[in-house]
Amino acid sequence: MNHSDKNFEYDVTLSFAGEDRGFVECVADILKDKKVKVFYDKYEKINLWGKI
Repeated sequence: MNHSDKNFEYDVTLSFAGEDRGFVECVADILKDKKVKVFYDKYEKINLWGKI
């Protein structure tokens, strides 16, 4: 089974240190603009509220 046989909610998950947030936000925005399904905590605040 290869990657294309699976259904994933996200193509990319971004994990980073807090001091790197500015850089990671730029990367997340670029990926999103290119229609990449990216998990970035700022984009998921509503879904994560109360879970972390």
